[in-house]
Amino acid sequence: MKILVDTNILGRLSQPEHSHYILAKYAIHNLQQAGHELRIVPQALYEYWVIATKSVRVMALDLAWNKLKIEFANFNRSFKFSAMSEEFLISG
Repeated sequence: MKILVDTNILGRLSQPEHSHYILAKYAIHNLQQAGHELRIVPQALYEYWVIATKSVRVMALDLAWNKLKIEFANFNRSFKFSAMSEEFLISG
């Protein structure tokens, strides 16, 4: 089954010190081990960019550019990228 990875999961995967990091990591691992195809879409990446580049003062990640590039590379390796399309939404 194709499963969209939510922006909140991407954010938690970027914060090893956060209490939900392990939950996000296990959820991704368990879904992949069960044979599910984890996908990210442009909307999730746009939303991630917003929270990743804002200050911690506004409950965001405040990532430096170098860290942000690393995280995007990690997402690229871990998940398939999908353009939102009617075919994807219907194919489940």
